[in-house]
Amino acid sequence: TFGAGLAVQFLIPAIPAWPLYLASAICGGIPVGRRAWTSARSRVLDINVLMVVAVLGAIGIGEWTEAASVVFLFALAQLLESRAMERARGAIRALMELACPPGWS
Repeated sequence: TFGAGLAVQFLIPAIPAWPLYLASAICGGIPVGRRAWTSARSRVLDINVLMVVAVLGAIGIGEWTEAASVVFLFALAQLLESRAMERARGAIRALMELACPPGWS
């Protein structure tokens, strides 16, 4: 919905794009919001809590594009981080196999 909001905003400016941005922020923010709620209940201030505060602040001042952008970029960063972690784990496994082959004591 973030891409649709951008398309509407720039290609069809007569149609308001804020509902698409709001939908994008809500849909993308649900997983982050759940983790933020768990952290806040534990009285831990982490990146998820800060992201929710940023999105709610942007929505509060009517900056719909920024709210959706923050959610989109945070989701993209999490995707890239998980892919990098998987690659690093695979490289460590390969190094361990080289250093300690099966059957070697």
